[in-house]
Amino acid sequence: MSDSEFDQYVPAGRKKRKKYIAICLSRNFDQGVLHSLNSLLKKDYAAFSISKPQSVEEFTKMFHRQIGLIIVDDKFADMHNTIAMIKAVKTKKHDERVPTLFITTNPKELIDIYNTDLLSYKDIDGYLDLTKISPQLLESKIKQLFSGKDRRRSRRYKTNLEANVTSTRTNKTFPVAITDISIHGATLEGTDHIFQENEQLQLHIPVGRIVPPQYGDFFRLSARIRRVELSGISAGISWEHMTEALQNKVTVLVTELVHRYYAINQT
Repeated sequence: MSDSEFDQYVPAGRKKRKKYIAICLSRNFDQGVLHSLNSLLKKDYAAFSISKPQSVEEFTKMFHRQIGLIIVDDKFADMHNTIAMIKAVKTKKHDERVPTLFITTNPKELIDIYNTDLLSYKDIDGYLDLTKISPQLLESKIKQLFSGKDRRRSRRYKTNLEANVTSTRTNKTFPVAITDISIHGATLEGTDHIFQENEQLQLHIPVGRIVPPQYGDFFRLSARIRRVELSGISAGISWEHMTEALQNKVTVLVTELVHRYYAINQT
């Protein structure tokens, strides 16, 4: 990655924190692929520091660092533990885009487990089949994860949720339709209320028919308006004041909606 590309990845005007690539590979990982990976990172991604945790516990100690990419194989830990580890870091860093490259010898198992817990991140993650990997494929996939066409932190999915919203600007409550949603934000369609950029909102979303019972019947979320369409009654929002517990709830909601979306579109 050139200096100019790195400057684009780290927004101008912001102090450049050290960024890391976390390489989570098992002790018996293919040495030929490892050599290709090390050579590629040294040549094209010298702007990043490399960290090689040896266990899930060591990886969790990286959560305070700025992680640009995670590379993990399916023998690093039990696959369920690996997915839980990746989900934890994505939840912790919900304001950052943290792509993950899975290297696997069993794509079907990986996909089945991934789709259960991480499907809402599918557009920023990727995998390679270790039995078919090549230096060229490795280089192409890593470049894709760093500079994918979709630069959103997460994909938005069409939905038809309804919610009640309270504006802290007017202190009035009004109904809206949530026309799309992601783990980082949503688009609202109102009727009479005229949205304003940077307006703060409190959303009361009925989710009882969507999420498992232990999550309750309603989600209460804070948001800030980032974009307002010319009509004034349609706005793009980002979630605000997100604790890990709230981020986990949103991830569960989006994942359930994604499952429904694919079930409908595959029938």
